[in-house]
Amino acid sequence: WGTPAAPRWLRHARAGAGSEVSVNPPGAEGEGGPTPSLAWWPGGDPGAPHVATGVLGPGGHAHGPNGSPPLPMAEAACYALLAEATVGRVAVTMGAVPAVLPVTFCLVDGQIVFRTGSGGPLLDATDGRVVAFEVDDLPTGTEPAGALPGWWVQVVGWAKRVTDDGLQAKACAAVPWGWQHDGADVVVAVEPRMVSGRRMVVTDAD
Repeated sequence: WGTPAAPRWLRHARAGAGSEVSVNPPGAEGEGGPTPSLAWWPGGDPGAPHVATGVLGPGGHAHGPNGSPPLPMAEAACYALLAEATVGRVAVTMGAVPAVLPVTFCLVDGQIVFRTGSGGPLLDATDGRVVAFEVDDLPTGTEPAGALPGWWVQVVGWAKRVTDDGLQAKACAAVPWGWQHDGADVVVAVEPRMVSGRRMVVTDAD
């Protein structure tokens, strides 16, 4: 069926989910005609958990309304993508006005950390506040049909100035600079409370 290789985020999420229910490594199969397949597939091993991840897009000859619905991602896959990214956007409120600012960041001990200046507006807008954080790698529309999926991850969490010496040292090592090269002396951490993400692949225009 021309099944493309699974991207890294899917392999990571599949392995993580599989380890929670079995000591054996998970298996995967690209299926044509998924609706009838799902009717008989679990019958071969009723005790085995099964997960259907959705259609693969035109390159995989899968069936779907348009070949690439935006599919929700498991939280483990979202964290895997956050761990690989280096630039994101933090959404805050500045003087009752919404603002979205780019930051260089890293995932440290399950928290999103970035650096800013001690006297800057970003610190005032994040310290002790609920913020949204977004990172993505979306298709531009110039990729061939069936290209690797684009994705976006959104996090909502509680932001605070880091005062713990251990976490601050880890954050400074992981994020050596901020957009404010002069005076990016403060580390801000966002503790995720809600994590969600979706992925999509490029389709033919028709």
